[in-house]
Amino acid sequence: MWGRVTRCVALVVSRLSAPSLCLATIGACTVLLTAQQPPAGPPLFRSGIELLPVDVSVLDGAGRAVPDLQADDFVVTLDGRPRTVRFARFYGSVPEATARPAAPDAVVDEDAPPQHVSNTAGPPGRVVIFAVDRDLLRAGSGKFVLHTAAALLDRLTPADAVGFVGLPVGAMTLERNHDRVRRAIESAVGTRRDPPHWRYRIELGEALAFERRDTTAIRDVLERECLLDTPDCPLRVSDQAREMLFTIRADTQSTLAALRQVLGYLRDIDGPKQVVLLSGGLWFEQEMLTEFNLIKSEAAAARVLVHAILVDQVLFDVEDRGRASSAFARSERQDGLRQLAASTGGAFYHAVGRAEGVFEQVAAETMSVYQLGVETRPDDARATPHALRVRVSRPGLTVRSRSHVLAAAPSQAATPDARLRALLQQPIDVPELPIALASYSTRGGTLATSKVILAAEGGPWASRPASIEWAWAIFRDDRRVADGRSRSAATGNEPTIIVTAAELPPGRYRVRFAAVAPDGRGGTIEAALPVGLHGSGEIQLSDVIVGRMTDAGFEPRSSFKTGGDLHALIELYASEARALERATVRWKLYRRPDAQPVSVVESGSQTSASPGRRVSELHLVVPDRIGDYVLSVVASLDGRPFGQVSRSLQVTP
Repeated sequence: MWGRVTRCVALVVSRLSAPSLCLATIGACTVLLTAQQPPAGPPLFRSGIELLPVDVSVLDGAGRAVPDLQADDFVVTLDGRPRTVRFARFYGSVPEATARPAAPDAVVDEDAPPQHVSNTAGPPGRVVIFAVDRDLLRAGSGKFVLHTAAALLDRLTPADAVGFVGLPVGAMTLERNHDRVRRAIESAVGTRRDPPHWRYRIELGEALAFERRDTTAIRDVLERECLLDTPDCPLRVSDQAREMLFTIRADTQSTLAALRQVLGYLRDIDGPKQVVLLSGGLWFEQEMLTEFNLIKSEAAAARVLVHAILVDQVLFDVEDRGRASSAFARSERQDGLRQLAASTGGAFYHAVGRAEGVFEQVAAETMSVYQLGVETRPDDARATPHALRVRVSRPGLTVRSRSHVLAAAPSQAATPDARLRALLQQPIDVPELPIALASYSTRGGTLATSKVILAAEGGPWASRPASIEWAWAIFRDDRRVADGRSRSAATGNEPTIIVTAAELPPGRYRVRFAAVAPDGRGGTIEAALPVGLHGSGEIQLSDVIVGRMTDAGFEPRSSFKTGGDLHALIELYASEARALERATVRWKLYRRPDAQPVSVVESGSQTSASPGRRVSELHLVVPDRIGDYVLSVVASLDGRPFGQVSRSLQVTP
């Protein structure tokens, strides 16, 4: 890429001085790499004592993750001073069969009962970003390696957020649609091409000899390259050496600047975060140590490990007709990547061919991580990072963590509005405040829409009566189509139920819900949101809505105590009211996994709410046996079944 040689300085300056642009949505958080992000302190766990999150991976002698360690198995020091580990939360992978997320355009599954989802029920989410250094990957190189890298996504869970960014300039998206990120990784291409007038086989170490006026090394190069060349060969060799150094230094600085942007963006993201960088190599010399130290500081502040992978490259272009075009020797290509990985606590790998063995190691490092809650002291708060060391008491294990970490001073409590905005921008669920979410589709105000009811429950979220701030947003194809914000009263020591609604065309959406408790704890949850009615033909059905009756009326919920009351309803719709007179419904409650009916009601009470709309209601006593249940409705017309709708629920002590 000869054009870049002549314009490199201008490009680097423009990238570092242009206005920053961050396009953040809930379905997919996007950052455009244009300028450095403003500094911000790392989020801290909210408790009486400030806890610093520290991510570590622990492997046994065979390179396998060790998932059964407890907090007291870890020994952590900051600047050599011991710190107490309050908790150790393991973020592990799941079998491949359950790892792939549902396709974003999937239709409503009539057979699978809709379930409430919880931000504490499944494995916690992780953030993994794949960064491809396109300007330092030669055109045509690394295709097989990139396909192997994309296969790592099979090991992630639907709760994990993944991202792809092409360096040095490109948009980064954090999302849970793993297939879309997979396609981005597999389609990434290197763009590096040496200018056509670089005809001499000079390595960077030899180019440095010209800069340092090493007469012995210069003589060796000229004797090799100019033996049968024209008299102006020494001058052209010297010019090429100078241009090579200029180009690789500028390319490396540009890549590091872009990587700092990625790390800066990740500061405000919760959960374990790791970056996998695939590159053709980074140049390193003592004069560039400041640039690498900036990466080290940014990684410490963002709590991110960077794993660097050197992609073995084709050294000759077909178009070059055999001319050598490698700007790096293999050892020189490794130096900068080794320095980068070491300074952030990550690992360095050399990928050759498909590199399946390399990515097995990368998977062990990135897919199974502990997050430690490390107790800090007031005097730990400072603007510069602390030296971090993590060990385990169990022998024979390898521990990898960042080498430095930033312990920021406790910040003043953010306003509920600012806290909600920050929570809604999280790409993974935040379980600090437990939230369960259920959705119910009914008929909308027009034939082209459905009304979707969102019911969030959790708690007790407050020890005394107080207000809960909450907000939600619904997305389709990464475009926000509905949102809302309000507050609800939380009664002391009682679960809180929040109900809201939106009217949307039928289809597949995603919803993100966030809430902030009076003590500042916050939580988020993201879930698939199928919108639409069930059945076809003369009669259509709403979702089954379960809940209980209160003084204020019907209250949707998904969890019930044994021996309590359970109310349920379903709506039937028809363009001809007389069709509803011929319809019947049959309710059945059964317990998973044995599927034995606990209760069967042939019709339930039925009322005509309006012409063309009928409601069937059910009232039961909650079973004494705790566990997961399914409430199913089979609708029939003239005695012939035409539709079945189910809803899952939980019975607790």
